[in-house]
Amino acid sequence: VAMSKFDFQKRFPDSPFAYRLHNFVFLFDKIADDVLQREHDITLSQLVVLKILTHKKDCKQKNIAENLHMTEGAISRQIERLRERGLITRTTNKNNRREHEINCTEEGMSVREDAMKTLSKEMAFIGKALNDNEMEHFENAIEKLHACVVNYTNS
Repeated sequence: VAMSKFDFQKRFPDSPFAYRLHNFVFLFDKIADDVLQREHDITLSQLVVLKILTHKKDCKQKNIAENLHMTEGAISRQIERLRERGLITRTTNKNNRREHEINCTEEGMSVREDAMKTLSKEMAFIGKALNDNEMEHFENAIEKLHACVVNYTNS
């Protein structure tokens, strides 16, 4: 992989790059949270947990936390709220009573699907800021940066 001439030591944190990136993510999350709470009574974090659970059966809280790079305590609160709403089930592992197996309910799958559609509609304005070519480059750059940061944090 060719290294970019972009010098983070010169640009970070004194440059507006870091601030703009942080602010973009913060505002994106805030808009998504506001829409999801208004329309579906869930948060973006809870939606992400539901998304993971629709793809993994008998998931452990620890695995969800690791996948989202969050603490188990933070995930525990989200799981409890989802369980109280009947969107997930949490059962004790028969082989290890300290572990819980977490699964998405049918209602949870339905809420996830509806919430994803709502987010797509509400966040469409972002896609209008970039043409198709710019969006493709943006998505590719985000994927590369994400992989780089994940690899760094896992090393």
